Amino acid sequence: MLIKIIIFLCLIACYVNGMRQQAVAVKGILLCGNRPAGGVKVKLWDEASIYDDGPDPDDVLDE
Repeated sequence: MLIKIIIFLCLIACYVNGMRQQAVAVKGILLCGNRPAGGVKVKLWDEASIYDDGPDPDDVLDE
């Protein structure tokens, strides 16, 4: 019975850790040489894992 409780608590801990909300903020000036770059589209991508086969649809965080 104790092992079932331990397994249940581990599963709950993994679920809670995976469902927490995360946020990212980026602030700065994009330069081209010494001048500010205008009219440039910037995409914020999630860092890919070494096990990924390529970009996933959820890898683009914002643009």
